[in-house]
Amino acid sequence: MKQLLLTLFLLVGISTTNLLTAQCFESTPLEERLHKSELVVSATVTSSTPFYNHLGRIMTRHELDIHEIFRGNTNLEVAEVITHGGQINEELSVVNPALQLQSGQSGLFLLRPYAHENGKFRPVAVSESLLARNPLTGNFSDRGDSFTGNDLAQMIENFYGQAPTVKKAMLTATDRPASGRNAMVVINNFSPTTASAGTGTILTIDGSGFGAAQGTVFFDNPDDGSGGSFGAALPGDVVSWNDNQIQVAIPGQAGTGAIIVQAANGMNGTSASNLTITFAVTTLGTASGSVNSRMIDDMHDDDGGYRYVYSSSTANAGVSFAADADARAAFERALGTWQQDPGAEYAGYAGANCGTTTIQQPLNDGVNVISYDNNAYDFDDELSDATIGVAFSDYSACGSSEFELVNVDIFFRRNGDPNNTGGSVNWYYGIGSQNFNQSSFESTALHELGHAHQLSHVNNPMELMHFSSNTGSNVINISTGASTGAAFVKNLSLAYNPPIINCNPANDFPFARQYTTYDVAEDCGAVAAPVSYLSFDGFRKEGVVELEWRTAFELNNEAFIIQRSVDGRTFNDIGRVVGNGNSRGELSYGFLDTRPLSSISYYRLAQRDFDGTINLSRVVRVAGKVAGLDELILGPNPFNEQLTISGIGTGVEEIILFDVSGREVLRRGVSRTSGTATLLTNQIPQGVYWLKIGEESRKVVKR
Repeated sequence: MKQLLLTLFLLVGISTTNLLTAQCFESTPLEERLHKSELVVSATVTSSTPFYNHLGRIMTRHELDIHEIFRGNTNLEVAEVITHGGQINEELSVVNPALQLQSGQSGLFLLRPYAHENGKFRPVAVSESLLARNPLTGNFSDRGDSFTGNDLAQMIENFYGQAPTVKKAMLTATDRPASGRNAMVVINNFSPTTASAGTGTILTIDGSGFGAAQGTVFFDNPDDGSGGSFGAALPGDVVSWNDNQIQVAIPGQAGTGAIIVQAANGMNGTSASNLTITFAVTTLGTASGSVNSRMIDDMHDDDGGYRYVYSSSTANAGVSFAADADARAAFERALGTWQQDPGAEYAGYAGANCGTTTIQQPLNDGVNVISYDNNAYDFDDELSDATIGVAFSDYSACGSSEFELVNVDIFFRRNGDPNNTGGSVNWYYGIGSQNFNQSSFESTALHELGHAHQLSHVNNPMELMHFSSNTGSNVINISTGASTGAAFVKNLSLAYNPPIINCNPANDFPFARQYTTYDVAEDCGAVAAPVSYLSFDGFRKEGVVELEWRTAFELNNEAFIIQRSVDGRTFNDIGRVVGNGNSRGELSYGFLDTRPLSSISYYRLAQRDFDGTINLSRVVRVAGKVAGLDELILGPNPFNEQLTISGIGTGVEEIILFDVSGREVLRRGVSRTSGTATLLTNQIPQGVYWLKIGEESRKVVKR
């Protein structure tokens, strides 16, 4: 039986995912995480204390009360694990990705030594370092997989070849907690059933057995997929509580999944259906509850936003980001996408005239740095060897001010494995499709800039801010949810009138710092060119591709030559639109590609001066030809033994079925003659799934 359990564990642990979006880290199989861990314990968080680390960044020290030791020093009774972020007085820091822990949380912790304090530990793989214990069932969750305590303990015992050292009552005991065994809490329904997180939306939960005294509401944690771990709403998020109804503001850390209510007497109940989160805005946990931050003109230099500078340092075996033309180009494409997104209109600036810095560590110093990691700040030591990008957001409040975003740093892993410590990345800096073993730099930058724009993770593989990714994915557009969330943050920031306050001794807020939307006239990254673009977009409509662009300034502009590419590398001319010579006002242009490619296509404008000089625009990506959702025929839905899809466009070669945690379940080719595909689904469990058909997605249900 032990051998069978170990085999099952290995099959689950090494399964790969094929997700659609970019993220801060690439998922690590459980087997690999166990191999890299030097301390593996079942434990409960008993206290959390923020502190400043050696770089002056806010970290949090969590004390763990150990129940069982599966690997490591068997003499330990307690252990301290260090995580990124936290709050000290009116300063607060959020890091993505990072493991989020709360007092009272229990589970299996996978840890490595913390490099900057002897005897302390850090997560081995950021948010994948905790197999959280479900407060209702007592089971342990790992990215949607659920294990009974006994099964998990047996798996790990087989993996390490030794029994655990038991310190106190075993968390991996077979029985579920008493509160779950005799649960008197019943959730009848909740509304809304679909909502955004971190925007002040109030969730009303109706049922019985909640009790008169306030308890706790748990939401699914989006960092490990639906059905993984759960995070508690802050006490201040609860609007009202009585025995039959709870009203609670949905925090920014809530993800799609079930809701758990824990009464003050310890009894638990869970919802029968999932709350669906469309997008999530970062909220800051304070004593009064979850609050939103405000974006500002952080350098009070009248550009109304955030100026990013590239690190030019090569010290500590580093790589100069400023000297890496391919990385700069990919980052600026991603930034341009956020600037031109109608929801965001992000006032973030980087490029030619924005300056450089020798800073190569993430410091809360008011300098917004874009850098590679290095031996002085190495991802393998500070985060995990699966982390490929990280965004640091620092906030400050003073007097009557809100928490203002005062510093943003974005770091990327160096290409390859330069220090031979195991963590590596093979970056693809281009636009079109990359090899299956490459990670798209532009996709990762687009995701990290989403964090900079104060968006949090969601567990929807069709969304830009999905919590996890895999090599081979390449997303260069902003998804609907991310754009809608960015619009919320933008409008909140535009409505904020920052008070001018002298906060002695910090003296943090003595200047006007009103946030504004992107303004090309303020863009220090804009290179002087004959044409200044306000926007350039492409859409597939009714058998044609429609291109639209707007200009704010034109000098000696003879014409725009429209170019198209199938791979984002080699472009061919397909049309010409006459320019307006010289202009200082806003002008609009359009072009119809009446014979578009059926596959994904890339377009750019080759603007031609009267003297023949050519200046290239940014590249826009247009989805391949796919039958519209109304044209697709899915049958049956809900399905059981099989699911047949017909009416699929000729540009689609295969369809993919994902579960709600983003794991690929099935993949099938499409018949080139009939445009149909059939999935044999008798081997998959009941539940909700996402069907990806080209660039489209459709929710389906197995019953």
